[in-house]
Amino acid sequence: MSAPAPTHPSAHGEPRYGTYAPPSSRPQPMGRARPANPAVRALITILGLLVLVTSVGWFTANAAVSAPRWTPTEMGDTVSLEGVREVVIEARRADVTVTGDAGSELVWSGLVHGNPRHIQQTTAAQSGDQLRISPEAPRPAILSGFQWGWGGEEKGVLDVAVPTDPALDLRIQTGVGSATVGGVWNHASVDTGIGTVTLSGRSHSLDLTTGIGTVRGTVSVDGGPLTIHGGIGDVALTLSGAVPSAIQIDGGIGDIALNLPATTHGYVLAGSAGLGGRTNLAPPPDPDGIEVPGPIRVTVNAGIGDVVLGSSAS
Repeated sequence: MSAPAPTHPSAHGEPRYGTYAPPSSRPQPMGRARPANPAVRALITILGLLVLVTSVGWFTANAAVSAPRWTPTEMGDTVSLEGVREVVIEARRADVTVTGDAGSELVWSGLVHGNPRHIQQTTAAQSGDQLRISPEAPRPAILSGFQWGWGGEEKGVLDVAVPTDPALDLRIQTGVGSATVGGVWNHASVDTGIGTVTLSGRSHSLDLTTGIGTVRGTVSVDGGPLTIHGGIGDVALTLSGAVPSAIQIDGGIGDIALNLPATTHGYVLAGSAGLGGRTNLAPPPDPDGIEVPGPIRVTVNAGIGDVVLGSSAS
């Protein structure tokens, strides 16, 4: 009796016998908690994120309606930067503006609409080489939107002017409010929330982690790495005047558009594809571009949103 004909080759190139089943219909190993079909996994991920966004929107709207209005509290001070290497700014529900200043001391001012019990008595505090600025006293995040926190639909306002010489490190974390960040920094780390964030100025290196809000601006990243961790909101950045040593983009749900200046050796694209597309329109090598020792490596690990590399000259 003749042997049955092989139906599908094995991983080693040898024939296997029996009926071939596609990966999506094979029995799942014990303990596996996700479907094998990539399309089904992607659909589940998208639905889960939609539920998350809807919940955040409901939470914010409910907080705005239910919270009482508090008497505004004006705050402000001038702070010495002796021994300081990093400035940390935390504002969960305030519109923040950070600018560069030619002076030698940090100057900050704010207007807080909140429960006085939850306002820091010492907004700017130095610990070692770190200066932390936060007008709100620490409390559980789940309380920040109800009557124990800010009043009504109002938000606080926080303005911080930081000397540009010498260049310090900046770490800023935003919440519901918007943020405008400029100045001159050694390293800048920006972690955004729901509000819109506008970036400008210059830094040696930049680490950007996005949330739900949109991030946009024109910045100069001079000689250090640029890292973008995508979230739900869109990112639209233009690099001007200088180039980073390397660029790392981890895509999220929102689209990411990064416009790059011309360099003498151009750019080389690496990374992995996701559900979103990757479009490489980065400028080619240009003898009149910014002088660099070799091609700038751009690593793009795409997510659900599209990632587009363009030219800042266009």
